[in-house]
Amino acid sequence: YDGGVGVSGSYFGNTGSGFVMDDVVCTGSEASIMECWHQTTHNCAAREAAGVICEEDAATTTTPRPAADDHKVTLVGGSSVTEGNVYIDGRPVCDDFWSQNDAIVICKMLGFVGGTPTVQSHFGTVRTNFGMDNVLCDGTESTILDCPHDTSHNCGQNEGAGVKCTQVWLMGGHEGNVFINSQPVCDDFWDQSDALVVCRMLGYSGGIPKSGSHFGTVSTNYAMDDVFCTGSEVSLLDCPHSTSHNCEANEGAGVICFNDAEITTGLDEVNITNNERFQWIFDDWGNKF
Repeated sequence: YDGGVGVSGSYFGNTGSGFVMDDVVCTGSEASIMECWHQTTHNCAAREAAGVICEEDAATTTTPRPAADDHKVTLVGGSSVTEGNVYIDGRPVCDDFWSQNDAIVICKMLGFVGGTPTVQSHFGTVRTNFGMDNVLCDGTESTILDCPHDTSHNCGQNEGAGVKCTQVWLMGGHEGNVFINSQPVCDDFWDQSDALVVCRMLGYSGGIPKSGSHFGTVSTNYAMDDVFCTGSEVSLLDCPHSTSHNCEANEGAGVICFNDAEITTGLDEVNITNNERFQWIFDDWGNKF
Protein backbone atom coordinates (compact mmCIF):
# COMPACT_ATOMS: atom_id res chain seq x y z
CA TYR A 1 0.00 0.00 0.00
CA ASP A 2 1.04 3.62 -0.47
CA GLY A 3 -0.10 4.92 2.90
CA GLY A 4 -2.48 4.46 5.78
CA VAL A 5 -4.44 5.97 8.64
CA GLY A 6 -3.74 4.85 12.19
CA VAL A 7 -6.68 3.86 14.40
CA SER A 8 -6.63 2.93 18.07
CA GLY A 9 -8.82 1.59 20.87
CA SER A 10 -9.21 -1.83 19.18
CA TYR A 11 -11.10 -0.07 16.42
CA PHE A 12 -11.76 -3.32 14.56
CA GLY A 13 -12.72 -5.37 17.62
CA ASN A 14 -11.16 -6.42 20.90
CA THR A 15 -8.01 -8.53 20.74
CA GLY A 16 -6.21 -10.88 23.06
CA SER A 17 -3.75 -9.40 25.55
CA GLY A 18 -0.63 -11.13 24.22
CA PHE A 19 0.79 -7.91 22.81
CA VAL A 20 4.19 -8.14 21.10
CA MET A 21 4.89 -4.39 20.94
CA ASP A 22 4.03 -1.28 22.95
CA ASP A 23 5.00 2.40 22.85
CA VAL A 24 5.89 2.17 19.14
CA VAL A 25 7.57 5.32 17.82
CA CYS A 26 8.25 5.35 14.06
CA THR A 27 9.61 8.20 11.95
CA GLY A 28 7.91 6.85 8.82
CA SER A 29 11.15 6.07 7.01
CA GLU A 30 11.54 2.55 8.41
CA ALA A 31 11.08 -0.45 6.08
CA SER A 32 9.63 -2.56 8.90
CA ILE A 33 7.74 -1.73 12.06
CA MET A 34 10.29 -3.85 13.88
CA GLU A 35 12.85 -1.15 13.09
CA CYS A 36 10.84 1.44 14.99
CA TRP A 37 11.63 2.18 18.60
CA HIS A 38 9.30 0.11 20.80
CA GLN A 39 8.90 -1.84 24.01
CA THR A 40 8.46 -5.62 24.10
CA THR A 41 6.75 -5.43 27.49
CA HIS A 42 3.37 -3.75 27.81
CA ASN A 43 0.63 -2.51 30.11
CA CYS A 44 -2.22 -2.87 27.60
CA ALA A 45 -5.70 -4.40 27.69
CA ALA A 46 -7.74 -6.06 24.95
CA ARG A 47 -9.38 -2.75 24.07
CA GLU A 48 -6.06 -1.00 23.35
CA ALA A 49 -4.97 -2.64 20.11
CA ALA A 50 -3.51 -0.50 17.35
CA GLY A 51 -4.89 -0.74 13.83
CA VAL A 52 -4.60 0.80 10.40
CA ILE A 53 -6.73 1.55 7.40
CA CYS A 54 -4.35 1.14 4.46
CA GLU A 55 -4.58 3.22 1.31
CA GLU A 56 -3.40 2.12 -2.11
CA ASP A 57 -2.78 3.89 -5.37
CA ALA A 58 -5.85 3.68 -7.62
CA ALA A 59 -3.68 2.27 -10.40
CA THR A 60 -2.62 -0.78 -8.37
CA THR A 61 -4.38 -3.66 -6.70
CA THR A 62 -3.25 -6.42 -4.36
CA THR A 63 -6.43 -8.50 -4.11
CA PRO A 64 -9.11 -9.61 -6.57
CA ARG A 65 -11.31 -6.67 -5.62
CA PRO A 66 -12.82 -4.63 -8.42
CA ALA A 67 -13.87 -1.04 -7.97
CA ALA A 68 -17.24 -0.79 -6.29
CA ASP A 69 -18.44 2.67 -7.30
CA ASP A 70 -15.58 4.18 -5.28
CA HIS A 71 -16.99 2.76 -2.04
CA LYS A 72 -14.38 0.72 -0.21
CA VAL A 73 -15.53 -2.63 1.13
CA THR A 74 -13.38 -4.20 3.84
CA LEU A 75 -13.75 -7.53 5.62
CA VAL A 76 -12.41 -7.29 9.17
CA GLY A 77 -11.58 -9.93 11.76
CA GLY A 78 -11.58 -13.03 9.54
CA SER A 79 -8.82 -15.57 9.15
CA SER A 80 -8.29 -14.62 5.48
CA VAL A 81 -9.33 -12.02 2.89
CA THR A 82 -12.39 -14.14 2.11
CA GLU A 83 -14.27 -13.50 5.38
CA GLY A 84 -14.95 -10.96 8.09
CA ASN A 85 -17.31 -8.35 9.43
CA VAL A 86 -18.34 -5.98 6.63
CA TYR A 87 -17.16 -2.38 6.66
CA ILE A 88 -18.22 0.16 4.03
CA ASP A 89 -15.91 3.17 3.84
CA GLY A 90 -14.56 2.31 7.28
CA ARG A 91 -17.97 1.94 8.97
CA PRO A 92 -19.62 -1.37 9.94
CA VAL A 93 -22.93 -2.65 8.59
CA CYS A 94 -25.67 -3.68 11.02
CA ASP A 95 -27.02 -7.24 10.80
CA ASP A 96 -30.72 -6.39 10.99
CA PHE A 97 -32.34 -8.32 8.09
CA TRP A 98 -28.85 -9.38 6.89
CA SER A 99 -29.36 -12.28 4.49
CA GLN A 100 -27.95 -14.50 1.79
CA ASN A 101 -28.69 -11.93 -0.90
CA ASP A 102 -26.78 -9.24 0.98
CA ALA A 103 -23.77 -11.55 1.31
CA ILE A 104 -23.88 -12.33 -2.42
CA VAL A 105 -23.71 -8.63 -3.30
CA ILE A 106 -20.82 -7.95 -0.91
CA CYS A 107 -18.80 -10.90 -2.16
CA LYS A 108 -19.38 -9.92 -5.79
CA MET A 109 -18.13 -6.43 -4.98
CA LEU A 110 -14.94 -8.05 -3.70
CA GLY A 111 -14.46 -10.09 -6.85
CA PHE A 112 -15.97 -13.37 -5.69
CA VAL A 113 -19.02 -15.09 -7.17
CA GLY A 114 -21.02 -15.21 -3.95
CA GLY A 115 -20.96 -15.90 -0.25
CA THR A 116 -22.80 -16.74 2.94
CA PRO A 117 -23.89 -14.27 5.64
CA THR A 118 -22.85 -14.07 9.28
CA VAL A 119 -24.49 -12.01 12.01
CA GLN A 120 -23.99 -10.89 15.61
CA SER A 121 -20.45 -9.61 15.02
CA HIS A 122 -19.31 -13.15 14.23
CA PHE A 123 -15.73 -11.99 13.64
CA GLY A 124 -15.47 -9.74 16.72
CA THR A 125 -17.26 -6.74 18.16
CA VAL A 126 -17.54 -3.68 15.94
CA ARG A 127 -17.74 0.04 16.53
CA THR A 128 -21.18 1.60 16.66
CA ASN A 129 -20.75 4.18 13.91
CA PHE A 130 -22.80 2.00 11.58
CA GLY A 131 -23.07 3.21 8.00
CA MET A 132 -25.99 0.99 7.01
CA ASP A 133 -28.88 -0.83 8.68
CA ASN A 134 -31.87 -2.87 7.46
CA VAL A 135 -30.13 -3.82 4.21
CA LEU A 136 -32.51 -5.58 1.82
CA CYS A 137 -30.70 -6.71 -1.33
CA ASP A 138 -32.28 -8.98 -3.92
CA GLY A 139 -28.86 -10.31 -4.95
CA THR A 140 -28.68 -8.70 -8.38
CA GLU A 141 -27.25 -5.34 -7.33
CA SER A 142 -23.72 -4.41 -8.40
CA THR A 143 -23.03 -2.61 -5.12
CA ILE A 144 -24.47 -2.80 -1.62
CA LEU A 145 -25.26 0.92 -1.87
CA ASP A 146 -27.88 0.09 -4.51
CA CYS A 147 -29.78 -2.08 -2.03
CA PRO A 148 -32.62 -0.58 0.00
CA HIS A 149 -31.22 0.36 3.43
CA ASP A 150 -31.32 2.86 6.25
CA THR A 151 -28.47 5.19 7.11
CA SER A 152 -29.73 5.57 10.68
CA HIS A 153 -29.58 2.58 13.01
CA ASN A 154 -30.49 1.09 16.39
CA CYS A 155 -27.56 -1.32 16.59
CA GLY A 156 -24.91 -2.22 19.14
CA GLN A 157 -21.35 -3.51 18.90
CA ASN A 158 -22.52 -7.13 18.80
CA GLU A 159 -24.70 -6.61 15.72
CA GLY A 160 -22.10 -6.42 12.98
CA ALA A 161 -22.95 -8.05 9.64
CA GLY A 162 -20.35 -10.30 8.05
CA VAL A 163 -19.73 -12.66 5.16
CA LYS A 164 -17.81 -15.78 4.23
CA CYS A 165 -16.72 -15.77 0.58
CA THR A 166 -15.19 -19.17 -0.14
CA GLN A 167 -12.63 -20.12 -2.76
CA VAL A 168 -12.40 -23.16 -5.00
CA TRP A 169 -9.35 -23.69 -7.18
CA LEU A 170 -7.10 -26.07 -9.03
CA MET A 171 -3.55 -26.27 -7.77
CA GLY A 172 -2.00 -25.52 -11.14
CA GLY A 173 -4.30 -23.24 -13.14
CA HIS A 174 -6.31 -25.13 -15.77
CA GLU A 175 -5.37 -28.50 -14.30
CA GLY A 176 -4.70 -29.92 -10.87
CA ASN A 177 -6.15 -31.54 -7.81
CA VAL A 178 -9.47 -29.96 -6.86
CA PHE A 179 -9.62 -27.97 -3.61
CA ILE A 180 -12.65 -26.43 -1.91
CA ASN A 181 -11.70 -23.81 0.66
CA SER A 182 -8.22 -25.34 0.91
CA GLN A 183 -9.64 -28.83 1.41
CA PRO A 184 -9.24 -31.56 -1.25
CA VAL A 185 -11.98 -33.64 -2.85
CA CYS A 186 -11.70 -37.44 -2.64
CA ASP A 187 -11.60 -39.45 -5.87
CA ASP A 188 -14.08 -42.18 -4.89
CA PHE A 189 -16.54 -42.44 -7.83
CA TRP A 190 -14.86 -39.40 -9.46
CA ASP A 191 -15.72 -39.39 -13.17
CA GLN A 192 -16.26 -37.39 -16.35
CA SER A 193 -19.48 -35.77 -15.11
CA ASP A 194 -17.78 -34.50 -11.96
CA ALA A 195 -14.88 -33.05 -13.96
CA LEU A 196 -17.31 -31.37 -16.35
CA VAL A 197 -19.06 -29.57 -13.49
CA VAL A 198 -15.81 -28.39 -11.89
CA CYS A 199 -14.37 -27.09 -15.13
CA ARG A 200 -17.55 -25.27 -16.12
CA MET A 201 -17.49 -23.57 -12.72
CA LEU A 202 -14.02 -22.29 -13.60
CA GLY A 203 -15.09 -20.97 -17.01
CA TYR A 204 -14.06 -23.89 -19.21
CA SER A 205 -16.30 -25.91 -21.49
CA GLY A 206 -15.13 -29.36 -20.47
CA GLY A 207 -12.75 -31.41 -18.41
CA ILE A 208 -10.99 -34.74 -17.97
CA PRO A 209 -11.14 -36.45 -14.57
CA LYS A 210 -7.97 -37.49 -12.80
CA SER A 211 -7.72 -39.64 -9.67
CA GLY A 212 -5.12 -41.10 -7.37
CA SER A 213 -3.78 -37.62 -6.45
CA HIS A 214 -2.52 -37.39 -10.01
CA PHE A 215 -1.02 -33.93 -9.42
CA GLY A 216 0.62 -34.79 -6.09
CA THR A 217 -0.45 -36.09 -2.71
CA VAL A 218 -2.95 -33.98 -0.79
CA SER A 219 -3.83 -33.38 2.84
CA THR A 220 -6.44 -35.71 4.31
CA ASN A 221 -8.88 -33.04 5.53
CA TYR A 222 -11.24 -33.82 2.66
CA ALA A 223 -14.23 -31.57 2.09
CA MET A 224 -16.14 -34.03 -0.12
CA ASP A 225 -16.23 -37.75 -0.92
CA ASP A 226 -18.40 -40.00 -3.08
CA VAL A 227 -19.34 -37.19 -5.46
CA PHE A 228 -22.07 -38.16 -7.94
CA CYS A 229 -22.70 -35.42 -10.49
CA THR A 230 -24.90 -35.89 -13.53
CA GLY A 231 -23.03 -33.19 -15.42
CA SER A 232 -25.94 -30.75 -15.48
CA GLU A 233 -25.20 -29.14 -12.12
CA VAL A 234 -24.07 -25.53 -11.95
CA SER A 235 -21.88 -26.18 -8.91
CA LEU A 236 -20.02 -29.23 -7.61
CA LEU A 237 -21.74 -28.57 -4.31
CA ASP A 238 -25.09 -29.27 -5.98
CA CYS A 239 -23.98 -32.83 -6.68
CA PRO A 240 -24.85 -35.63 -4.23
CA HIS A 241 -21.82 -36.19 -2.02
CA SER A 242 -20.64 -37.12 1.43
CA THR A 243 -18.92 -34.70 3.81
CA SER A 244 -17.32 -37.59 5.70
CA HIS A 245 -14.67 -39.72 4.02
CA ASN A 246 -12.41 -42.77 4.16
CA CYS A 247 -9.66 -41.35 1.94
CA GLU A 248 -5.88 -41.16 2.14
CA ALA A 249 -3.37 -38.63 0.82
CA ASN A 250 -3.08 -40.44 -2.51
CA GLU A 251 -6.81 -40.30 -3.28
CA GLY A 252 -7.23 -36.69 -4.35
CA ALA A 253 -9.61 -35.95 -7.23
CA GLY A 254 -8.31 -33.79 -10.06
CA VAL A 255 -9.19 -32.41 -13.48
CA ILE A 256 -7.67 -31.15 -16.69
CA CYS A 257 -9.92 -28.36 -17.96
CA PHE A 258 -10.20 -27.28 -21.57
CA ASN A 259 -12.26 -25.27 -24.01
CA ASP A 260 -13.63 -27.01 -27.11
CA ALA A 261 -11.61 -24.88 -29.52
CA GLU A 262 -8.40 -25.69 -27.65
CA ILE A 263 -8.51 -29.46 -28.18
CA THR A 264 -5.87 -30.49 -30.72
CA THR A 265 -5.67 -34.28 -31.12
CA GLY A 266 -7.84 -35.66 -28.37
CA LEU A 267 -8.43 -35.67 -24.68
CA ASP A 268 -4.84 -36.60 -23.87
CA GLU A 269 -3.40 -33.57 -25.67
CA VAL A 270 -4.97 -30.36 -24.49
CA ASN A 271 -3.63 -26.87 -25.14
CA ILE A 272 -4.88 -24.37 -22.60
CA THR A 273 -4.29 -20.72 -23.34
CA ASN A 274 -6.19 -19.38 -20.33
CA ASN A 275 -3.81 -20.05 -17.44
CA GLU A 276 -5.53 -18.20 -14.59
CA ARG A 277 -3.97 -19.23 -11.27
CA PHE A 278 -7.35 -19.63 -9.59
CA GLN A 279 -10.97 -18.74 -9.90
CA TRP A 280 -13.50 -17.93 -7.19
CA ILE A 281 -16.88 -19.58 -6.79
CA PHE A 282 -19.76 -19.56 -4.37
CA ASP A 283 -19.74 -22.22 -1.63
CA ASP A 284 -23.22 -21.80 -0.14
CA TRP A 285 -24.17 -25.42 0.43
CA GLY A 286 -27.85 -24.72 -0.12
CA ASN A 287 -27.98 -21.89 -2.64
CA LYS A 288 -25.60 -21.93 -5.59
CA PHE A 289 -25.56 -20.17 -8.89
